[in-house]
Amino acid sequence: MPVSPCAPLSPNRTSNQLIVIEGLPGTPTREVAREVATHLGAIAMSTPDEAIRDAQPTLDTLFGARSSARELTRLATLLHTAERIDDALIHGKRVVVSNYLASALWRCHLSRLPIHPTTLRHTIAAPSLTVALDMPVMLRTRRLLRSDDPEDHASLFYAAPQLDALRRELQHPFHGAVSWLHTADESPAQLAAHILHLDHLHTARAS
Repeated sequence: MPVSPCAPLSPNRTSNQLIVIEGLPGTPTREVAREVATHLGAIAMSTPDEAIRDAQPTLDTLFGARSSARELTRLATLLHTAERIDDALIHGKRVVVSNYLASALWRCHLSRLPIHPTTLRHTIAAPSLTVALDMPVMLRTRRLLRSDDPEDHASLFYAAPQLDALRRELQHPFHGAVSWLHTADESPAQLAAHILHLDHLHTARAS
């Protein structure tokens, strides 16, 4: 599996107890984050968390499919996850989170919401390692078509701008050492093994 080299670490607000798994809709970010967390004895989180995901259909009905209010709820869920991460870090826990700041920002970028990322970067904890899953379009498409979420289906039409926005955001030093995993048919457990290896290398370099 091709693995891109790690980018330099952010000098500010970086927690070596936080790993982020990013990816476009259709990539198994949540499943992989759970696998990594299990192996590390860490807490697995996602943005949004399961309770908010369950409430999403109600929010969609309230706000409408294309409203700015609906998109702003994504930032609220990001801040909710960030608060849970802070609490875990304060208590000495390690955290693996799927779909963090980069995912929230590329969605806002595509929605053309006037959100300035600097404010968010200074508000929430920064990871020491971010791993982005890059899956071939046809595989992601098959996964999205099996989804019950209408937004997943809609995202099929925006794959190229989504990927461009995600790549641009992950160039910012906030995201720590960034590696892309180019995956085809690997299971979440196999992808987690690659990430654990990256984490081991990253920890060794930082020590």
